[in-house]
Amino acid sequence: MADLTVNATTSGTAGGTTAAGGSKKAAKELDKDAFLKLLVTQLKYQDPMKPLEDKEFIVQMAQFSSVEQLQNLSVGMDRFVQLQTRASLMSEATGFMGRTVTVNDAATGKSVTGKVSGVKVVEGVPKIVVNAGEYDVGSVQEVVA
Repeated sequence: MADLTVNATTSGTAGGTTAAGGSKKAAKELDKDAFLKLLVTQLKYQDPMKPLEDKEFIVQMAQFSSVEQLQNLSVGMDRFVQLQTRASLMSEATGFMGRTVTVNDAATGKSVTGKVSGVKVVEGVPKIVVNAGEYDVGSVQEVVA
């Protein structure tokens, strides 16, 4: 990683803030906004007699782009995992269609046995319909037939 130090007149911290004006964070928590603030601060306070070399600037811009792409990838992976989880639950729920199951009724704490007559999606979560009640797929205790 290229050196991201700034002029000594701006590199100190006071009151828990950095030279870039953001809050102090651990090095591994540097997000794209903090990275950009550091880069802008570095450019703002660089010595005019020793401007940032083209190679260093290109490396820093590439690093900024990499940080941004990694964050986008992380968000995309989180969304993918959520969708996969929902698809898995939906597949499991539809697998119970027409079968007799015993479920735990969380509201009453009692077991309910009946035929799965449908699957509903409530707030993005698939639920099986047993005896006109809606139950989480995870509440199935037994598949009778």
